Amino acid sequence: MARMLELAAAPTAQTAGSLAEGYVRGLLEKLPDDYTVIGGITVLDDDGQRPLTEFDTVVITPLGAVCVLEVKSGSLDVLTAGTLVRHYKDDAPVKNITEQLARQGQILATRMKAFGERVIFSHFLVLPNGTLSAAGAVLNHLEGRVFDSTSIETLPLRIVAMNEEAAATGHIVEAKKLEEFFVSHYTYRPDAAAICDAIAAARKKTEAGLAAWVPRIRTTLPFVVVEAPAGAGKTALAAKLLRLAGERHEKSVYLTFVRNTAERMIESGAGVRASFVGTWHELARECEGATRDLSKLSAEEAKGYFDYCSELLMRALSAGRYAWDCIIVDDAQSFRPEWLEALPAALTATGRLYVLSDSYARVFEDREPIAFDADETLYVTLDESLRVPQRQAEELKAFRLVGPEFRSTAAFAGDNTFIAERYTGPDSLYKATRRTLEQFLSRGFRPDQIAVLSCKGWENSEILKCEAIGGRRLRRPTGRFDANNMRVFTEGEIYCDTVRRFCGLAAPCVIVTEMDFATITEHEKALLYLAMTRAEAALAFVMSERGYLALLDYVRKL
Repeated sequence: MARMLELAAAPTAQTAGSLAEGYVRGLLEKLPDDYTVIGGITVLDDDGQRPLTEFDTVVITPLGAVCVLEVKSGSLDVLTAGTLVRHYKDDAPVKNITEQLARQGQILATRMKAFGERVIFSHFLVLPNGTLSAAGAVLNHLEGRVFDSTSIETLPLRIVAMNEEAAATGHIVEAKKLEEFFVSHYTYRPDAAAICDAIAAARKKTEAGLAAWVPRIRTTLPFVVVEAPAGAGKTALAAKLLRLAGERHEKSVYLTFVRNTAERMIESGAGVRASFVGTWHELARECEGATRDLSKLSAEEAKGYFDYCSELLMRALSAGRYAWDCIIVDDAQSFRPEWLEALPAALTATGRLYVLSDSYARVFEDREPIAFDADETLYVTLDESLRVPQRQAEELKAFRLVGPEFRSTAAFAGDNTFIAERYTGPDSLYKATRRTLEQFLSRGFRPDQIAVLSCKGWENSEILKCEAIGGRRLRRPTGRFDANNMRVFTEGEIYCDTVRRFCGLAAPCVIVTEMDFATITEHEKALLYLAMTRAEAALAFVMSERGYLALLDYVRKL
């Protein structure tokens, strides 16, 4: 198998494009061991500061021939003017592929001269998902070097032929020198300090989002439903509402679905005057009397116990046991409809219920939204994320995980998501996750800026059983709580948890691992959305071969 290098810092054109590139590199893996495949190279200007262009994939043969592959997903069109173009969206500008390829060819020729030795090199156009015909003179400079879906299987043979050409002409160059030349001179690596500054700015912006203007809305309606995506500032809004309720000496309660969101609220001090800050299930346990030791319950027993407690809580709410002036529900998309329907009964005569929801993150298939009385409800909708990097926002739309109206105003553009590694079993899973972690560390990010998230549950995850990855200890929840009802974590440098339990949190760098699914269902789409919106700067996938093929198939059908 060929030696595969992935320079993840180099952005690619779009999500579908990056998957197409991954498919091509999968073919290139079949090349012999002495071939080197480098993915994602950004060519910088002479000062080494400004990106000039990107080489999707570079192959270096054993005798030092260089093949540069430009990979395009989807279909291309030939205009009457003799120009090859790529159409993206109705409102997006047309991309002139002919000009791009010509410019890349010129840059490649110039840089090969700068190498200092004569090198056999070629520039290829690869279309794994489409066909190209009747291009005529448009691509005469690439004659014999265009591979579409009908001929792509012959690509490795063509590269081997280039190695034989180098041998026949005597232009043999040490392959290692060429590899070092590309990696050392052309790898674009963002400044980690600059990224963190941008993230800090984005965080301040987020805190000034919904929280700045929703409390100013004057209404006498008892129900306020806020529908907004990840990073819009919903939890910051909840904190502001809790503080205002405290200043007015109102009885308030904050309910969420995941413990980490509740802990974040407790640590902020916003709910210091609140009657209760925690999860629905914690309030339900208080209602029951918290008589059971959860550590001694199986998963099935715990579910039955919490269902029982929830039933008791709903009865208590309906019976008027609670009376609150302000009820705030965060992560409402994860609440069962009957839970939400029971809450209005706990409002005082002038009380108000705030429901904060993100319908894109509906990871529980049986949790449909409820419709409160339209005459008593104020609906607030926001399609803007202040935290999700701009490139991730475009990828979310490309994957159709969000609607076309979704947009990002984050301070940091971000890197494109990349499929860092693919695995076939537990051992290769660990190694793939370790290599991806090492990539982020090599880019200058600190261990405490990286989160490793598993798509599998706690019971089924192999990664969450690990104490360390690559010599870096993992900071994982133990399942225990301290005297203040805060989760107890193991000592470690790298935060590690499930995707679902990381809801409400974010990290500069996120590695989503154990992505193993046969098809992309609505559930998988919600889970992908939740995972992709946790990253403030950089995001990588570690996928099973099955999951990769399922995602590729999904993108092809879009």
